[in-house]
Amino acid sequence: MGTISTTKLAGFSIALGPVIAVIFYFLQPGIALIDQADPADATAVINALTANSGLTTLTGILISVGLVILVYGIFFIAGEIRGNGNGDALVRYAVPMILIGLVGFIFGNGIIVSIGSDVGTSAAPLFHVGSGIAGIAGIFFSLGFLAFFLALASREEYNSTLAYIVSVVSVITVVVSIIGFSDNSQLEWTSGVNGIGYVIFTIYSIILGKDLIAREE
Repeated sequence: MGTISTTKLAGFSIALGPVIAVIFYFLQPGIALIDQADPADATAVINALTANSGLTTLTGILISVGLVILVYGIFFIAGEIRGNGNGDALVRYAVPMILIGLVGFIFGNGIIVSIGSDVGTSAAPLFHVGSGIAGIAGIFFSLGFLAFFLALASREEYNSTLAYIVSVVSVITVVVSIIGFSDNSQLEWTSGVNGIGYVIFTIYSIILGKDLIAREE
């Protein structure tokens, strides 16, 4: 098998990673397509996860894998910008925020997989711990991506117009994530808004990935 350049690998990563994560996010039981449940209703979510334990495990793993793949590509672009003019300060801020969010989502998905394996009476406490981790991770992730997209918006090589548009979406996801985290009764609609935001981020990521791959052709 031939070698692949770091630029091309980053391009494939930033394009494919979010696609994997978003597809399996919507396939995760209790979220949208499979036994949809109010995210604030612990019993309904737990029932959805345990009733589809195999799918719960699969989605928990693949969402995490997709996010790791995405973040590899994000960090490659951050490395290009760091110390190289416009956007330097913003990407230095974005990287740790995104990393904290990534770790939080991986822990949160681990808890979801545990719940899906039918842990019995400990499922409810685990659910609330997982919700807390996912909530704070979502805020960090959104803040990190806001800083990252603003950094890209300052540079023409990353399609600055689209970057500004996605930055506005990031502001919305930050606000919505804080609302959902502070008031569980709002989780149903805030989760829906965040889901739409993730789809928009994915579209922009595919464009970024395509541009990185094109550099090597």
